Amino acid sequence: ALSNDEVRLKELLFKHVQALSVEIEDRSLGSSGLSAAADYIEKSFRALGYQPCRQDFMVGKEKLCNLEAVLPGSVSPEKVIVLGAHYDTHPGTPGADDNASGVAALLALAEIFAGKPLP
Repeated sequence: ALSNDEVRLKELLFKHVQALSVEIEDRSLGSSGLSAAADYIEKSFRALGYQPCRQDFMVGKEKLCNLEAVLPGSVSPEKVIVLGAHYDTHPGTPGADDNASGVAALLALAEIFAGKPLP
């Protein structure tokens, strides 16, 4: 049997993978899903109390972005742990394991740590 924490983690992961790979689907270069995924991730961070920052860049004629959310340490805020995941997909695929699962893990960790900075 799963613990309550494990059940919650399972639910969080499923929710995010479902949103990215089923509701948004294709998140490849040139698809509307790519910006929809960025909006979903940014909204998710904001809902958890983070102040995400978009780092825009161009690929050809398309404006894309990286998203950054920071949770400073309580004792040593200058020390950094970087967690990352890419949210794009191979063209024509829902990308459940490339990389909705990585984004889901990242957002689940963001929720677990929200308001509880590590030293």
